[in-house]
Amino acid sequence: MKSLLLVLFLISCSSVDKHRHLKKDYKVVDSNLDYRPLWLKDMKKWVKKNHKEDQANYEYYIYETEPQIDRELACGLAKAKVKAPIVSQISSNIKVKFTAEKATQALGTKAKGSRSSIENKIKEKVSAQVSGVREVASYWEKRKYSDSSLYTCASLVRIKKTMVDTIIERTLKEYGN
Repeated sequence: MKSLLLVLFLISCSSVDKHRHLKKDYKVVDSNLDYRPLWLKDMKKWVKKNHKEDQANYEYYIYETEPQIDRELACGLAKAKVKAPIVSQISSNIKVKFTAEKATQALGTKAKGSRSSIENKIKEKVSAQVSGVREVASYWEKRKYSDSSLYTCASLVRIKKTMVDTIIERTLKEYGN
């Protein structure tokens, strides 16, 4: 019996190091919520719980800023830059449907250059078409570091899936697919 307890104790002690957490170099001293929202940790789970009826019609995206010197700056950046992951995802979907070879042939006279040049043209086209993005939630926090206080901000937005599909169709049509 003692040997069984000793074995169990040793096993439990050896598993402790597997779940170490990194120590943060800051302390949250203020925020717009009393807790870090679930949507920042697990957006899909949060959407399923809080926007279940909208899941079929919308795609959700998050952008969280790096620490900034001012709260308004941090939140302004989050709202402005949340469009980047939307454009990136839509452009990736287009690349899957529109092979590089077809893109080179179709864009030959419109956009001479490398594959990355073509991808940039597609991203520009997509970016110009993205509209109807609505903010669902935002979160900011003030972090106290050893030598300064800085702010981060996150924005959760959604866009209609029909809008995403329309952007993909227009872009593919324009470039000859």
